Amino acid sequence: EERRLKKQCQSLLSVARKLFSHLGDLSDLLKEIMSEARRLTNAERCSLFLLDPDHMHLVAKVFDGVSPAEKRTEVRIAKDQGIAGHVAATGQILNIKNAYKHPLFYKGMDEATGFHTRNILCFPIRDEDNIVGVAQLCNKIDGHFDYFDEQVANAFSIYCGISIMHSLVYKRIQDAQARSKLSNELMMYHMKVSDQDVADVITCPCNHDEPNFSKFTFTPRKIIYKETPCYVLKMFEDLKFMEYFRIKEETLIRFILYVKRGYRDLPYHNWLHAFCVAHFAYLCLKN
Repeated sequence: EERRLKKQCQSLLSVARKLFSHLGDLSDLLKEIMSEARRLTNAERCSLFLLDPDHMHLVAKVFDGVSPAEKRTEVRIAKDQGIAGHVAATGQILNIKNAYKHPLFYKGMDEATGFHTRNILCFPIRDEDNIVGVAQLCNKIDGHFDYFDEQVANAFSIYCGISIMHSLVYKRIQDAQARSKLSNELMMYHMKVSDQDVADVITCPCNHDEPNFSKFTFTPRKIIYKETPCYVLKMFEDLKFMEYFRIKEETLIRFILYVKRGYRDLPYHNWLHAFCVAHFAYLCLKN
């Protein structure tokens, strides 16, 4: 018995390493959980149900030990129905010696698949606080599921719950990053500054020689809106920033136009407000 316990402890440590190496893909993780559950308890088959909290259903999308000829479809059962539903509702492990004599057993699944269920070990999978799923093991190969199998299942379920929740969190982070990347790409696409836009600023026919532009008495909102990028360029040139920081004229113009397009048409914090603030900073440096 001591040797068996030591072997199972080593197996659980191995399981933990395997599970946490599959966090990037929930489907792979679930398959790994079922495979390890079968191996630890020497069972023929394992079904894994995840709890759908929005609809209060248990959902099984994959079944371990299913032959290729058997149809693999999503199975939904109410949280309070069947053996898996009972375990999800009560949070208690269920060890059934004779499946067909148990009132909660649904033999329709056996009839549909041709599989004959003899005994069942069904246990809840928890995260820190709640039940997130249920694992159902069928047909221990060398007899019935015993108390030792129940202990192993309880320990195993802890690793399962933690790894599943981490996988779901990881998936949400990936989705958020993908949405953020898409938003940035869309924004950059709509903000795209063409070579012609840059050339229009460089070849602007206006002289941009507004009287008193470098005095605090000047009102920057007097500047014609479409000429504001030219005046920003004028401020950089006047302060000799382009020379000091070795900024190419084309690079600076493109940057100014990107900033301008990044502003939305709001009543106050818009491009014209930004231009006025930049002009005030220019005056402080100039004077």
